[in-house]
Amino acid sequence: MVQARIRVINYDESGSEVEKEIIQLDQKDQFSIGRSQAADIKVMDIKVSRSHCRIEKRGDKFYITDLGSRNGTYVNGDRITTHELSNGDNIKVGFSILRYELPEDASRKKLAKEVAEAETPPPEAVHSCHMCNVQITESEMSIGQAEEIAGKVYCAACVKKTDELFRQALVDDSAEIDDDVDIPASGSLADLIEEDDDEAELDLLPDD
Repeated sequence: MVQARIRVINYDESGSEVEKEIIQLDQKDQFSIGRSQAADIKVMDIKVSRSHCRIEKRGDKFYITDLGSRNGTYVNGDRITTHELSNGDNIKVGFSILRYELPEDASRKKLAKEVAEAETPPPEAVHSCHMCNVQITESEMSIGQAEEIAGKVYCAACVKKTDELFRQALVDDSAEIDDDVDIPASGSLADLIEEDDDEAELDLLPDD
């Protein structure tokens, strides 16, 4: 059974919301609202008609219908004839506010939100490539799309680029290098950022 209710809201002299009454809507299928003593929900407001509007249950939903009141019935600021109520809707009759509430629905939404937040993994750490500043995630690093060298992160493109520059530096004077000189097939970014990288490269070059 839907545990719907109407919360009749009044306001104090400072304009703060004050709860006046809560009416549970699981007692019957129709509730009349008005200034009449016979109304199920009495609203003693000079702008409320004796028989102002009605809340009725249809299946597992509740609807509010204006009964031809002089000043109208409003839901969330819009004047209505008949309106399907949703949790949190504010019904305005005269100067008074009646709030439609579904406590169970609110609890389910809160629980669903908490579950979703618990299941959502924390955001991945993001690094910036030391050379081109492209953003690199931990996942990308784990599958070899980036490398961490000497405490700095480099994307795969920059690693490849510097490897090529390393090889080009080795064969820069290739026309003068004898065929039997052993040129490494590849270099690495780590070689380029060694503190003594200049000396390391010179050792690999043949003597004149």
